[in-house]
Amino acid sequence: MSSYIGRLAFIPLLLLLSPSFGLTQPGGGIGAGTNEWAETAKTPFRIKLSGFINTHPDEQTLLAGEHSPGVATLRVGAYNQTYQFEVVYAQALDNPQVSAGMILQQLHKYAIDFEVSGPRALLQKVGLAEPGTPLTLIGFFRQYNRTLILQNVETIGTREQ
Repeated sequence: MSSYIGRLAFIPLLLLLSPSFGLTQPGGGIGAGTNEWAETAKTPFRIKLSGFINTHPDEQTLLAGEHSPGVATLRVGAYNQTYQFEVVYAQALDNPQVSAGMILQQLHKYAIDFEVSGPRALLQKVGLAEPGTPLTLIGFFRQYNRTLILQNVETIGTREQ
C-alpha cells in the first residue's frame, strides 16, 4: 500500500516537470519563438536605410517615380539631437524575406523611431550632415527598443539603381 501511495505522489511531480505542462519548455530563452523582425524581437538583424537627412515632406528631394515610405525621427546618441530622415529605401541585408514594411512597422508609433548608436566617426557623419544630404545607414537593428547600431554610413550613391 505504501508503494502505491509513493507512486501517486510521484505523478504530480512528473506532470509539473513535463514540457507539455508548460513549466519547462525546450529551446526557451530570451526572444525564443519570435521572428527576428517581430516588434518584440531582441535579436538584432542587419539593415540598410537610404534616404535624406533633415528634410521636410514638402521639399523636392525625391526623383520622379520615387516615393517615401515615411519620415523617421532619429536620435543620434553622441549628440543627443534628433534628426528627420526621409526614408527612400529599407532592406534587411541578411534575410531577403524581411520587407521594408517589416523594418518600418513601428514608424511613428513613438516620438523617436530609431535610437542611433555606434562609432563616433559614423555618428559624426549623421550629426554633421547638411539638410537634404543623401545618406545610407547600415547597421544592426533591434526592433524591441528601436536601436540602430551603425556599421557604416555612406554619403553618396544612396539611390538604388
